[in-house]
Amino acid sequence: MRLARISRAVAFCLLPLLFAAAVLAAKSGASASVSLNEKTFDKQINAHRIALVKFIAPWCGHCKRMKEDWDAAAVDLSGQKDLLVAEVDATVETKLRDRFEIRGFPTIKLFVNGKPVADYNGERTKDALVNFVRRQMTPPVVVVNSSAQVSALNVDKERARVVAYLPETLSATERAARLTQLEQAARTLRELFPDLVFYQTSDVEAAHALGADAHPALAKDTAAIVVARPHTESESVQERVHIKAWDAPGAAGTRQDKTEDTTEPLQQFIRLHAVPLVGEISQATAELYQDIGNPLFIMFDDAPHKPEQKGASIMKQMAKKYRSRISFVLANAEKLARFREYIGCTDGRRFAIHVLGEDSNFIYDGATDEASIEKFISDYLDGKLQPTLRSEESPAENTGPVQVVVGKTWNQIVMDPEKDVFVEQYAPWCGHCRNLEPAYEELARKLAPVKTVVIAKMDATKNDAPGEYKARGFPTLLFFPAGSTKKSIRYEGDRSVADMLSFIQKHATHKFTLPSSADSIETEKDEL
Repeated sequence: MRLARISRAVAFCLLPLLFAAAVLAAKSGASASVSLNEKTFDKQINAHRIALVKFIAPWCGHCKRMKEDWDAAAVDLSGQKDLLVAEVDATVETKLRDRFEIRGFPTIKLFVNGKPVADYNGERTKDALVNFVRRQMTPPVVVVNSSAQVSALNVDKERARVVAYLPETLSATERAARLTQLEQAARTLRELFPDLVFYQTSDVEAAHALGADAHPALAKDTAAIVVARPHTESESVQERVHIKAWDAPGAAGTRQDKTEDTTEPLQQFIRLHAVPLVGEISQATAELYQDIGNPLFIMFDDAPHKPEQKGASIMKQMAKKYRSRISFVLANAEKLARFREYIGCTDGRRFAIHVLGEDSNFIYDGATDEASIEKFISDYLDGKLQPTLRSEESPAENTGPVQVVVGKTWNQIVMDPEKDVFVEQYAPWCGHCRNLEPAYEELARKLAPVKTVVIAKMDATKNDAPGEYKARGFPTLLFFPAGSTKKSIRYEGDRSVADMLSFIQKHATHKFTLPSSADSIETEKDEL
């Protein structure tokens, strides 16, 4: 008894020392994240069922900012069995960088059983990273052996479900290949669809009970993927349940050095049919619709969740006909006011087609009736429509050192074959644009005597440049040398007067020298 009391007393006295040691270790840079190199990488990855690996560059600001959260997440997860949290300095381990096709930093990859299965694109916070890993530690697919088991599972039919049906007639090799593909797809897609549940069964009655709902396309001897949307949607079984024959995965992608992409057709089918018939576009769902890749048919409204609103029923009817080629979404006009202004769906107009990737827009300006809207959609799909280019009215006075360009005067001013034109596309709310303004105005004043050079600017939140020149960020600076065939040169140098002037002098078709009074240009560079 006395010895036990002494032991407890000693342990109690040691607690402050242990705590101090832990703090010292944290301050000294100790981390539960393991540093890997080319020699240790494969051994460590293959020794753990789950591995989360961060590829970094020491100079990368994003990498520096997430280091504290990454290390905290690694500590939080350090007690998980069969899990590795690791990092690779891709500037040193160039063979690993090339092997896994690392194009930016940080890149975070998930490995399962030694193979890369997905990239992590979520928030770079401790909680988000920990939650992601813990989700990945749980089985991604629920196996159901009989229809009787379905009742015990208490399947929530108000949630979208994926049912993988694998008939008993498949060989062990065929079954294993499909299960690997299914698990990889499930791990990726449940990050986009947190409520989506994946099931696998070899019992056709269980498949019907899980979601196929006696759909005639489910054949007893054919492997299939079933995507069932919630019963709450007013659709028939054929409209709500989608079934795809599940062909054997391709033989490609057997190497370990790249994230395999054989699941992409499967993922695309699931993404397309798991989303609601008419969804909602928001910051939370933007990545999902980007992955689906279809153009968006958008209806802007102040209360997008009320199906009785005028236009929503038309959206649903159009979605039933065209959802394989267009995603139909509602948008909260107040929350997405800046996006609505950006695409030009203003002045009472509520409907638009927005083409992701191309960033082109087709604004609907007709009556809110089914026939008119369907003709608009059909004309778009048939290539009969031209993108809507926004434009303000040209200013009455445009004699300042910086010429103002609007959408309708782009060709007249920027594409003038006689002029070398330097044009800025800006946004009034952009801090970088505001910081650039004094130097840009000074550049224009210094070049005012050179009549072959035009310094111009365009508010890109209210005006559109032609598609290939449209700004993807702000400010966007393009130079168009004079000539009959004008092609742009993007300016990505320092935003100082001296550097911008030097760039223009280098690329201008009409060579020039500044008057002596303009030669003394400040060489000090402004840091933005």
